[in-house]
Amino acid sequence: MQPPPRHLVLSTFVFAFLIAGLPASAEEEPIRLEREPSTAELQLSVKRLVSKLAGLEPHNVWPVASEIARLGPPAAPLVVTQLEHAGEVTKLALAKALCAMGEPGLGGRTLLETARLGSTSDVRTYAARAIGITQELVGFDPVAEALAMILEEEADRLTRCAICDAILTVTAYPGNQFVSFTPGSDDSKLTPRQKAVKVLQGLIAGNDPSAAREAALSLGENGMPHLARSQLMEMAGEPTVAGKRARLTLRKARPEWVDLLDEITSKIQDAYVDEKRVDKDELISAAAKGMATSLDDFCDYLTVDDVEDMDAMITGSYQGIGAWVGIRDGMFTIVSPVYDGPAYRAGIRSQDRITEVDGLSTSDIGFEKTVKHLKGPKGTAVKVKVMRRGWSEAQPFTIVREEIRIRNSYAQMLPGNIGYVKLARFGDKSGAEMRKGTADLVQKGAKALILDLRNNGGGLLSAAVEVSDVFLGADRVIVYSQGRDEVAPLRRYFSTEKFDDEINDYPMAILVNPGTASASEIVAGSLQDWGRARIVGEKSFGKGSVQSLIPLRSTGWKTKLRLTIAKYYLPSGRCIDKLGIDPDIAMKDDVISGWESEQIAKLGLVERIDEVIHREFKREPTAFDTIAESDARRLDSYPGMTVLREELDERISADALRVIARASVRRRVADKRGVQFITDLQDDRVLRRGVYEVLTQGMDLADMPPVCQEILEEFANEKPAIDAQAAAD
Repeated sequence: MQPPPRHLVLSTFVFAFLIAGLPASAEEEPIRLEREPSTAELQLSVKRLVSKLAGLEPHNVWPVASEIARLGPPAAPLVVTQLEHAGEVTKLALAKALCAMGEPGLGGRTLLETARLGSTSDVRTYAARAIGITQELVGFDPVAEALAMILEEEADRLTRCAICDAILTVTAYPGNQFVSFTPGSDDSKLTPRQKAVKVLQGLIAGNDPSAAREAALSLGENGMPHLARSQLMEMAGEPTVAGKRARLTLRKARPEWVDLLDEITSKIQDAYVDEKRVDKDELISAAAKGMATSLDDFCDYLTVDDVEDMDAMITGSYQGIGAWVGIRDGMFTIVSPVYDGPAYRAGIRSQDRITEVDGLSTSDIGFEKTVKHLKGPKGTAVKVKVMRRGWSEAQPFTIVREEIRIRNSYAQMLPGNIGYVKLARFGDKSGAEMRKGTADLVQKGAKALILDLRNNGGGLLSAAVEVSDVFLGADRVIVYSQGRDEVAPLRRYFSTEKFDDEINDYPMAILVNPGTASASEIVAGSLQDWGRARIVGEKSFGKGSVQSLIPLRSTGWKTKLRLTIAKYYLPSGRCIDKLGIDPDIAMKDDVISGWESEQIAKLGLVERIDEVIHREFKREPTAFDTIAESDARRLDSYPGMTVLREELDERISADALRVIARASVRRRVADKRGVQFITDLQDDRVLRRGVYEVLTQGMDLADMPPVCQEILEEFANEKPAIDAQAAAD
């Protein structure tokens, strides 16, 4: 059996709920005349008024409809009789009158049928408008559902505006004024109110100016001017009816703080001395940032560029040339190329200075805009000019951008079968990378683990839970968070699996410093609370709060608000916010004293040493390969450095000069090999202490390599003093 036609389904649906479901109008005490009109008199009045409707256009029938409504409920049956044989324009007026005469069921059904089946778009538009202004239909959801069905079939854009406006009006009861939905949502799951807003936004973005204006006015008049502010602002300057509607809408919806922001912006643009810095969008972004950052150090308003950077950090990928960059001596500098990236393959090396990008001076456009120029769609080329030590002038390079994968973790086997993993950040792939890295190390024979979280500023809470899960047995609390009950109620995160029974028994140390924050502190603190790892280094940063990234509708979902919504607590119940995690073994990784650092900066020794290393490296690069691994902690391992030390008259220690020279050598050797150095077991004292801690947690010390024996002897003598310092701190 074939399904019934859609119009029949709709008519039956509408009839059912409007006749049976609509509540009767509240009875009001009628105004008593000296004598109530008789039925015959009412019949004559109805016929007279109906005859006045003949030949009128839809926009002219409404005064007559009001006259009919004033006849009151006693005349309603007579109006119903006239309705049965009336033309569609006359039906508009009679249906509107019936709604006011105590018959909203029949009147509403007639208006809905006309809104769907009217012969012209003009008739359908006025029927929809009549529904929207009929108080008796407001708050009755089935009317909105019927209008949403009609909206799906309507093709005329202005009529669609009117139907949407009616939906918004009918559904504008307390608690239902605001609309929110995720872009790209399945239309079948949207409420009529959400569908109406989505259609109106589409009309604003479309190519029909009349429909766009009407859609903007509809959103504004229905309490959502923020969704069409630019269109309403433009119309408000017109001496037209639409302009007056826009002005009234904006005036009604405009809070005082908007006027304050507008006034400040206007004053800045009119009078600030540097006209290049008064772009309105940038000023508004700055105001939004100021509002967010005033709450705490971790709240922020994220611009489009900020969101891109955040997404790159979370996903671990972006499109560009592949390089870590910074400002050195006022110049845009390649700190280090990504060794499997296009910049390195094109010939870019550490400490190169980029002077131009696509013909623009980097000193003129500044750091942020230079970075933006270097990024871009993969497969596209960027032209740069590069200045390098020893060159007389900048040289041109062309780099084809690629998808750059940012490594979150680095794994290496240290002497003595000690597995080392450095985690740079907590992104969406960190848990999987940690599992793979540790599994590979175990397969290669690792019998202990060191997790380096120094200078890891955190990232995703979920990633911290996944990483902790690798090292804990099942069903252990890793962390719990709590904020406002209605936003972020208490939530506990548990370990879910035993990744490897054997690895859970491995000796383990975690390295931390003041740059260890947020997600890093969750991992370190959780494993410390469960006695799973010893914490070595300095007190961590102390960020014990959880932020949520909230897309902002007012910017088309392109920007976000980073807002603190909860605090987190470690398994023991402690919140380390502003307190940090105290290491079990306190140790600083400073090799050069503070006094020496100051003198080195005053004497410009980093540049002078780099010049010496550059000259000697250019002469014999292979001679430095062994030094990069180990220089036996002797300054005379470096050609030319003994002479420099004599020139300084021993004002700086030989070891400080050696450390600076070694950093310069390792950077150049890494560039030559195209492989990054992951660790420095020779000079990194915190790492060496981490090695000591795992060696002394029950490992078999027989046949340990010389470097492990050296570390055991070094800290066996220092251990009492270090532990005393930790206790004092």
